[in-house]
Amino acid sequence: MEILKNQYDMEGSGLIVIYGRRRVGKTELINNFMSGHGLYFLATNEGDTENIRNFQKLLSEFLNDKSIEYAYYNDWYSLFSSIVNNKNFIEKTKNQKLLLQLMNFHI
Repeated sequence: MEILKNQYDMEGSGLIVIYGRRRVGKTELINNFMSGHGLYFLATNEGDTENIRNFQKLLSEFLNDKSIEYAYYNDWYSLFSSIVNNKNFIEKTKNQKLLLQLMNFHI
């Protein structure tokens, strides 16, 4: 928990990857840290195309911007590249960090 808090308190943005065996408390640790602040996305086995579409819907609702939902992204890179330049995203994250929990992504 201390590592998560230290990373969150750092200036700028960051990325923490948490992985390990099943049923050891990874999700509980993250949920406790996030405590209802941020976005939670659970990937499915349907593949990238469907997961991207579902994540777009989540972001569209969070940012109150339908253009995100209706845009076409052929990969995760193009989606995230577009989001960081989105005016609603920039405004929403100007004074507050966004915690994003992506679950069950398999590379």
